[in-house]
Amino acid sequence: MKKIAINLITLLLMVIAVGCGNGNGNETITKEDLQKNDWLIEIDDDDGEYAVMTATFSETNLTIGTDNSSLQSEEDDELEELGVAFDGVVWEEFEYTYNYTLEDNQLVMQDPEYETEMSYFFLERDGKNIIFTFIEGMNDEDGSFVLKPR
Repeated sequence: MKKIAINLITLLLMVIAVGCGNGNGNETITKEDLQKNDWLIEIDDDDGEYAVMTATFSETNLTIGTDNSSLQSEEDDELEELGVAFDGVVWEEFEYTYNYTLEDNQLVMQDPEYETEMSYFFLERDGKNIIFTFIEGMNDEDGSFVLKPR
């Protein structure tokens, strides 16, 4: 009877350990996960520049543009307002479409105009957000950025 109780407790502990181990954020991210939202990308670089980009996914394409609502001025004069309005018009034209593939949480992004230019990312989920991390040694850049549902 004692062996049966020990075996049952061991089995229960194994089930608990396996169940808890699956919630570590390494769940598979699919193309459907990427396609079900329009995304915001907040970029805050080392130079103090701040921008908000948009990202939209289809089955094979990733389209990146700007979110003009992030263009704000703290100045009150009319010339500054005119400059911000002009920036808004220029940034509306900023939109790039890339081809992408996704397998095992690794996304490869390719510029269709320059087929040899590729970027490699590892994806992981953080709640509703998706973190894109440049894969070390495969890119000219490093670091990461976060996609937030719109």
